[in-house]
Amino acid sequence: MKYIVRKAETAIRAHLAKPEITIILGPRQVGKTTLMKKLMAEIRQTGRPVGFYNLDIDTASGLFSTQQHFLDALRLEFAEKPAVVFIDEIQRLQNAGLFLKGLYDRDLPYKFVVSGSGSLELKEKVIESLAGRKRVFHLMPLSFREFFHYKTDYKYKGKWRQAADVYPDLMDRLMKEYLVFGGYPKVVLAEDEKEKRAELQEIILSYLDRDVAAIIGVNHPGAYQRLMRLMAQRTGHFVNYSGLAVLAGLSSPTVKKYLWYLQKTFMINCIPPFFRNPEKEIVKSPACYFTDLGIVNWNRRDFRIFSSEVNTGMIFQNFVFLQLRDMLADSFFELKTWRTKAKAEVDFVIDTGHKPLPVEVKFSDFHKPHIPASLKNFIRSYHPERAYMICKNGDWVTHYLNTEIHIIPYRKLYSIPVNVK
Repeated sequence: MKYIVRKAETAIRAHLAKPEITIILGPRQVGKTTLMKKLMAEIRQTGRPVGFYNLDIDTASGLFSTQQHFLDALRLEFAEKPAVVFIDEIQRLQNAGLFLKGLYDRDLPYKFVVSGSGSLELKEKVIESLAGRKRVFHLMPLSFREFFHYKTDYKYKGKWRQAADVYPDLMDRLMKEYLVFGGYPKVVLAEDEKEKRAELQEIILSYLDRDVAAIIGVNHPGAYQRLMRLMAQRTGHFVNYSGLAVLAGLSSPTVKKYLWYLQKTFMINCIPPFFRNPEKEIVKSPACYFTDLGIVNWNRRDFRIFSSEVNTGMIFQNFVFLQLRDMLADSFFELKTWRTKAKAEVDFVIDTGHKPLPVEVKFSDFHKPHIPASLKNFIRSYHPERAYMICKNGDWVTHYLNTEIHIIPYRKLYSIPVNVK
């Protein structure tokens, strides 16, 4: 099976030289174990000893019953050699944060690398308990850029922008596949559409069984799944808790709790509203997007996203969200959304802390510049230096008031200067 190169692995590899615990977080089946095993093979080639422990297996043997018991096992295996110890599925361990903190504070000769999928124990207690003792890296389903490089055999690695200009038809073809089936590695590697759908179903069922039921302990998994399907039909919409509660047959507090679970288990991301005038602008309701497009379409039970019966613009907007999130991952900027109480909306606002950068998304082929009324409304309110409209095709620069508006195809999304102060 061909290995899919991940953007995060360079930074993770560099952190192996640091004494702090390396934590790799992400949803199930995104390749965390595969990446760990690749790093292990590289370390072994240097002659450094390596250990691998899977909490799905090794907890049953009692190996992790106490810190001392696990430490005795490590000393038996490695003595005082500076081994790298990999622990997979750390969320399976009760009080995992205190367990790892106790190991780290003993000043052992071992470097610890742990992975975990979504769980409240992991997110709320492990991370908090290890303040100053760890660095967290996130591994998510493949970004479109990772997907593109894999599909083109890495011929254009480091030449993303040039490839987008030279091969727009290739980029469009791959974009359409990505919009339908997303970026989970097993789905990407599946050979045909039937197998891809089967892999998506297995990912969902595994998530419901192993995260939702076993770890979170949701009492009504059917209602939880129903809410997930409702969210898939409303990806990118502002959350209406009471409306969702009626449709899902749940109370509003339960809807809020389940949406929190969906975020903590890496199934969705919710972005807050951008506002400076709370009397006229929405200040509380977030807009939520899924972390994988295949999961959106599976929950909608509809993969015909280019049919006239399907709102492809909604899926395309989620696609743009994923790319913006990838672009902003190493910055201090926040991704937000904007809506007035009069219902003027801009899909995304990159909050730089100084001048906001609005980004509007339209799944259209533009034949001439056209600025939506809502974007004009935002410009009149905030006077940004630049604004962007992301579309299928079309490439212009126009102006409204003193704002420079770039209408660009999604292929040029990475040209947005997110480092603008």
